[in-house]
Amino acid sequence: MILGSMMLLASGSSLISGLLKLSDPGLVLAVKTPATSDTGTSAPDADHELVQKLAAAQSAALRSHRTAVRVEAGLEVALALLGLYATAAVLSGDRHGRRLSLLTATLVIVYMIGCLPLYLSLMRDYADRASALLATALQSAGKGTDLSSAELTKNVRAAMIGEPIMVSVAGVVSALILIAFFGGRRGRRLYGLEPGPGPARQNLG
Repeated sequence: MILGSMMLLASGSSLISGLLKLSDPGLVLAVKTPATSDTGTSAPDADHELVQKLAAAQSAALRSHRTAVRVEAGLEVALALLGLYATAAVLSGDRHGRRLSLLTATLVIVYMIGCLPLYLSLMRDYADRASALLATALQSAGKGTDLSSAELTKNVRAAMIGEPIMVSVAGVVSALILIAFFGGRRGRRLYGLEPGPGPARQNLG
């Protein structure tokens, strides 16, 4: 039940994410701005200007990746639908649930690894254009002041590029958990492919 609930949540989230990216590929590069002061207040004009600059950087970075992002989003939707079907099979006790779960998990690993180069390339382009802007905004907000502008920009760029790697690792680990369960002894016992543990043998010695 726990794995089934996790599959339902992950597949539902992926379906919504894929549909949103199909309608607007720019959503893969969220424009976020840090607060411009530690007091909780911000300078509206400066913040608005930063948002405009980040939006321009987003548009420029996405220009050569837009079609690839739409293709990736279509694949995500298809995989999410398969995941929901597999989840329904698991939760209903269908005999094909194990096979569908293993298939889904395998395809998730292929999908995550296959899409990683796209998002690394996209985030590198975006980081080249936006990391300095975000570093300046952080310093204006009183954050990262112990670092030089160059060091802070480098750290921001590394964090931006590292994000798709972390997402891929999390997806692959989740898929491996499914494979370990449904492909292991517990999964085989659950679907009657292997007898359960019998009564303990009596000690005749």
